[in-house]
Amino acid sequence: MAAHIGWVDDAQSILLCRIDNLRGPDAYVVLAGQIPLVMRRAGHRVDLILVLGPGAPLPRGALQEAAILLRILPPNFGICVAVGGHWLLTNRLSLWLAPRLLRRWRPLLAQRVRFAASPTQARDLILAERSRHPHP
Repeated sequence: MAAHIGWVDDAQSILLCRIDNLRGPDAYVVLAGQIPLVMRRAGHRVDLILVLGPGAPLPRGALQEAAILLRILPPNFGICVAVGGHWLLTNRLSLWLAPRLLRRWRPLLAQRVRFAASPTQARDLILAERSRHPHP
């Protein structure tokens, strides 16, 4: 399984999950079990950057799986910023369209998910979101 989970900052408040080559829903299920565990250990607000590499196709029912994952995340979870590989979420049209589709089809999911073109932009988006809406 080519997934890597690690901290972006020294304060361990931004978790980076990079998925490079996961095939099948079972690999995503294993990963979905690891992310909440790491967040619970932190004990303070943790935001998630989810990077889908070029070889990481979205499984069938990806939005449904994401909605389930957001329901089981601990209370200290902040927001998730998705970053896509190749054409997925790396062009202006995709970045404009993705949040609108999410708000239309999964409104509860849209409250906790943002989109960015790169991990650096995702980190900046998280920091901007924190300054606007501090987590209790």
